[in-house]
Amino acid sequence: MGLLSKVIAGERLQRVETVRLRKDGSVVNISFSMFPIVGWDGVIAEVSTVAHDISSSKKMGQDLRQSEERFLLAARATNDVIWDWDAKSGRIWRSEAFWESFRYLPKDTEPDMAHWKDLLHSEDRDRVWNGFQTALLRQADSYEVEYRLRRGDDSYAVVLDRAYIIYDDAGQPIRAIGAITDLSDRRILEEQFRQAQKMEAVGQLAGGVAHDFNNLLMVISSYAWMAQDKLGPEDGTIRGHLEQVLKASEKAATLTHQLLAFSRKQVLVLRALDLNALVEDTLKMVKRLIGEDIELTVSLANGLWTVKADPGQIVQVLMNLCVNARDAMPKGGKLIVATRNLSINAEAAREHPALLPADYAALVVSDTGAGMTREVQSHIFEPFFTTKESGRGTGLGLAMVYGVVKQSGGYIWVESEPGRGSSFTIYFPTAEAPLATTAATEVMHPEGLGETVLLVEDEEELRKVMFTYLSLHGYEVLQALNGEQALQIARDHGKPIHLLLTDIIMPRVSGTELARELAKKYPDLVTIYMSGYTNRAVYGLESSTVGFLQKPFGLGTLLQKMRGMIATRN
Repeated sequence: MGLLSKVIAGERLQRVETVRLRKDGSVVNISFSMFPIVGWDGVIAEVSTVAHDISSSKKMGQDLRQSEERFLLAARATNDVIWDWDAKSGRIWRSEAFWESFRYLPKDTEPDMAHWKDLLHSEDRDRVWNGFQTALLRQADSYEVEYRLRRGDDSYAVVLDRAYIIYDDAGQPIRAIGAITDLSDRRILEEQFRQAQKMEAVGQLAGGVAHDFNNLLMVISSYAWMAQDKLGPEDGTIRGHLEQVLKASEKAATLTHQLLAFSRKQVLVLRALDLNALVEDTLKMVKRLIGEDIELTVSLANGLWTVKADPGQIVQVLMNLCVNARDAMPKGGKLIVATRNLSINAEAAREHPALLPADYAALVVSDTGAGMTREVQSHIFEPFFTTKESGRGTGLGLAMVYGVVKQSGGYIWVESEPGRGSSFTIYFPTAEAPLATTAATEVMHPEGLGETVLLVEDEEELRKVMFTYLSLHGYEVLQALNGEQALQIARDHGKPIHLLLTDIIMPRVSGTELARELAKKYPDLVTIYMSGYTNRAVYGLESSTVGFLQKPFGLGTLLQKMRGMIATRN
C-alpha cells in the first residue's frame, strides 16, 4: 500500500524521510507529514502535506556520526586513556584502554568524579584535585599533572594526565576532555638508568681504590712472607706477629676482591661450564652453613644449557645469596635453589626492561624469609648498604653478586615483598662451547732451577719485593716496568727466557700483546698473567702455556704456579 493510500484510509503520517531530485538533478533530503482532511459528511475530502528540506540537518548528523566514529577509532588506536567529563552531571566517559591498561572490569568502577578521586594515591589526591579546581577558577584552557593511579590489583601506575577544558559564556566549565598516558615503564627505565649511573660512579671509585690497595697488600704480605722465611724455631713470638699481619692482609684482600667485583673491574677467567654441576658442588658447602631449621629444596633442570662464566666467582655468588637467605630466616624456613632454561622473547623482555630477547640458563635462589620493601630493594646492590645489625656483614655481598653477574654478561632480577620472602633470578647467556676441564697440580718442590723469568710490573715496590723473593728461590730475574721496556730487554738478552710474569693492563703494550711478541722469539715460553683490575672479562685465558694469578696472592702460591707451568714445557 502506498503512502497516499494509507492517508486516504485514514492514517496520519509524521516526519517521513525520503529523497527527491531537484530540477537540476541534485539530491534533496525531505521530511514530510501527511494527514487526511475530512469533509462535513465525514468523507475524506483532501490530503494535507507539509514538507521540509532537511538536507543541512541530515548532513550535520552524518558529520557528527563520522566525527564520533573517528573519535572512537582514535581512542582505540592509542594506548592512552581518553576521557570526557560532563561538568553538569559529573559523569566521566572513559575509553576502553582504561579497563585494559589499569586492570579493571567495567563493573568495578562508577564513572563519576568522586570515584576518580578515590583512585588517586592518597599522597597525590589533594595536590591533583586542588590543582584542577584552581585551573577551573582561572578559566585555564588546559591542565596537566602527573600522579599515581591505583590499578585493579591495588598496585599503582605513574600517569601523566592532560585535560582540555571548555567553558560557557558565563565562564562556567561545561566539559573537559583529556588523555592519560601510563609512564610506569618509562619511570622504571629512568630509575634503572639513574641507578646504573650511580653504580657506575661508585664502581669507578671503588675499582680505583681497590686496584691501588691490592698492590699495597701485595707488598705488605710479601715482606711478611720473606720475614717468616728467615725466622728460626726460637722466633715463635715474631712468627706469630707476622701470621697476624698475613691474616689481616687476607681479610683486606677479600674486601678488595668484593669491591672490584662490584665495580666490574675484577679479572674473570670465563669458561664454558655446566651450571648444574657447579650448583651441586656448592650446595654441599651451603648445607653446612644454613643450619638444620632451614629446609633446602633443589630443582635442577634437565639438559641445562651451557653458560660462559668464572666458576670460582659463580660459587661466591651462590654462597652469598644462600647466606643472605639464611639470615632472612632466623626462625627457619625454606630455601629453594633451582636452575632452568629460559627463552626470553620481546614481550617477556618488556616486563624486565634490562633483559634482551635471547636464550638464558637461569639460576634462582628463593627464600620464605622477611622479604624487602621497594625502598630497600632499590639499594641492596649498593656497596656497604646493609639491613643487618652492626658487626653482621660489610654490605658488600650483594654488591659483589651484582658486579660478577653484570661483568659475566648476565642479568639479575629481584622479586620481594615484606613478609613474603625474596627471589633472586640470575640470567646467564648461553654459550656454544665445549665444557672446560681443569685440574690443579700440587708441586712438591716449587724452587727454581736457574730458569730465567722476565718480570713486568709498574708498581716499583711490588716489583722490587717479587724480584728479591724469586731471586732467593732459584730464579734468574729480569725486571721491567712496562711492556715496551720488556721488549727491549728481551731483544738485548742473549739467553733463553723461560717464563714471562706480567701484569695484564699496561700502557701502550698490554700484557697479552707482550706475550704474543715474545712467543715469536721464544716458542717454549710460558706466561703467567697477574692482575687485580681489568675493564673486561677474559675468556680462555688459561691453558697449558698460560696461567693467571689474581692479586693479591701469596709468594708461596706464585712459586707453586711458576713451577707447575714450567713443568708443562719440559
